[in-house]
Amino acid sequence: MSVDSTTGPALTAELDQFVGRLGSALGEQWAPAARKWVARAPGRIDVMGGFAEYTGSLVLSYPLARGVLVAVAPRDDQQVVICALTHEGNGAATQCSWPLAQFYQPAGTLADPGTVTQQLADRPCDGAGDIAAALYALLQRQTIPHLGGGLTVGMGSALSGVVGAGAAAANSVATILAINQWLDLNLDAMTCAELACHGQNLLWNRAQDVADAVAVTFAQPERVLQLNCQTRQVIGSLPLPQGATLTAIDCGARSPSAHQKYIDARVAALMGRNLIARVLALEPARAPAWDGALSKLTIQDYVEGLRDRLPTKIKGRDFIDRFGQTGDHLTRIDPDKIYKVRSRAEHHIYENARAHQFAERLARAGRTQDPQTILEAGELMYASHWSYGQRCGLGSIETDRLVTLLRRIHPDLGVYGARISARGAGGTVVVLHRDTDDTRDAIRGAAEEYARNTDYQPDILTGSSLGAHAWGVHEII
Repeated sequence: MSVDSTTGPALTAELDQFVGRLGSALGEQWAPAARKWVARAPGRIDVMGGFAEYTGSLVLSYPLARGVLVAVAPRDDQQVVICALTHEGNGAATQCSWPLAQFYQPAGTLADPGTVTQQLADRPCDGAGDIAAALYALLQRQTIPHLGGGLTVGMGSALSGVVGAGAAAANSVATILAINQWLDLNLDAMTCAELACHGQNLLWNRAQDVADAVAVTFAQPERVLQLNCQTRQVIGSLPLPQGATLTAIDCGARSPSAHQKYIDARVAALMGRNLIARVLALEPARAPAWDGALSKLTIQDYVEGLRDRLPTKIKGRDFIDRFGQTGDHLTRIDPDKIYKVRSRAEHHIYENARAHQFAERLARAGRTQDPQTILEAGELMYASHWSYGQRCGLGSIETDRLVTLLRRIHPDLGVYGARISARGAGGTVVVLHRDTDDTRDAIRGAAEEYARNTDYQPDILTGSSLGAHAWGVHEII
């Protein structure tokens, strides 16, 4: 097999190896005479604002060099067959399959998400659930009437096992882009990103907005993507200041209750939003201008007129009895839980402000090369890290330890800032630093000290790459 020569710069060693390994793993199933398409999406790190996406924050993301490749080919036996190549590159792969009928009820209508999830939950292939989510979203939104005679999906991921790098979004986005080309759907890139997010929420209850999917779709190498999450508008990409870069460190730890902690923090923040809306409605003459998005409240308006009006905590049942549910279609209040409303809500207000300040500092550092400016950007990262842990309850001992070790590096060695990335409770730390060998050595030293003092081996992720939209979809012939 080879890749269509029109791929140009996208014809990389990574792609060649993927195509060759996929052909060897699938053999006759890969239907040599059929047309096939391949897409790639990078991993991403949340630089600032990511947790506050669902309240309208500015979110800043950065693409990783590591990513996923997804290839699709049509079948004629009414099956979905997935081949997931192992990351080690030793020729090994896992395969799983299911009939297209598992997406449907006996009457021929689309099955509900819970039924599909139950049927597909034990598939052994890495990324199979993300592919299923992409397919289900296309069917549920009636973007496609059916999946024809079925399809074979080949995957190669360098994000397997990396927590907080947007692997699920990358898998789903690349799948939808490849199918978009296969079936000539003519979907625009933003629609593909939204479908990827929709499928993850439907099947796997990820309770997330589009920031991850947009980041892996529209990213540009070595630039920070800016997304207004209230309008879902990409407002540009910021180049990193000359001589600066970003590195991610997967600390190796992940709380088994991380997802539930995220859900609880989200519910509490939205309780706060609803209570603020009620307070402002009672005093319209004194109310600040506000469009209802929690992140868009100014810090001054919040501190001076709203903070003391929010309860520090409230039991779910008491809130429901007085105010009902929050109106969030992805979460429900648990009547028996106690929610820390004030601290969870105010994180979003402060984080949106920090994200805007961080973007301004990056832009100014790029214009002026003023070293103080990038140090200020780093301090905003440390403040965000503190807020994740103390206001949201989404920190972890491991990420706190790693950030502390990084902060102890002498400023002359050029570590400007660090913070927990993505949805917290363990996972990945993102580091803003000088792009020199001495600084990278210092970061490795901090990671090694962390490894000696814990039971985890951190994984350092360096480099950057094209987003899925710019990389394109290419035909395998």
